[in-house]
Amino acid sequence: MTLKPYLQKIKICFIMKKNVIEEDKTALTRKVFLKMYAIYDEWEPIEQSSQIPSEVFAETCTYTMVWDTDKDYEKMTKPLSADYDDFDCDLFYDWDSPELPAEVIKNAHWKLHVDEVQLVEDLIEYYGGLEEINYEDLPKSLKPLFETSISKYNRYIKFSGYPKAVT
Repeated sequence: MTLKPYLQKIKICFIMKKNVIEEDKTALTRKVFLKMYAIYDEWEPIEQSSQIPSEVFAETCTYTMVWDTDKDYEKMTKPLSADYDDFDCDLFYDWDSPELPAEVIKNAHWKLHVDEVQLVEDLIEYYGGLEEINYEDLPKSLKPLFETSISKYNRYIKFSGYPKAVT
């Protein structure tokens, strides 16, 4: 039984929304619409840094699930079988897209695995210096992530000196 057709290609899942659209308790069957926002394992970075994916993808699918027991049906655990249709994984959103749920942005700030020093080094290389960074060019929704990284970078260089790539 395959519940997630592309799960093996997912690097980070930000949110997954499930809506039951049909149910038949006597047959222990539910039809569930699923929408997941995530980043693929092999994502393309933004122009300014290799650390930040350029977009988020959304996967939608409708599953018809059948359970073996009333208990599993009620808890929606351990389906006996699951078939899917209406599968679509060609939905991509820019970080500042109004269609991207706020929860995705919120989760991105703690789920994106970013090397803050490398991120800032990328920005320095792209813009020519910390003072030259143009936040208007960067995803506005990720501005707190950039600011936090710069703050950590400044603290790092204060106590450890400049990284070798910068000197």
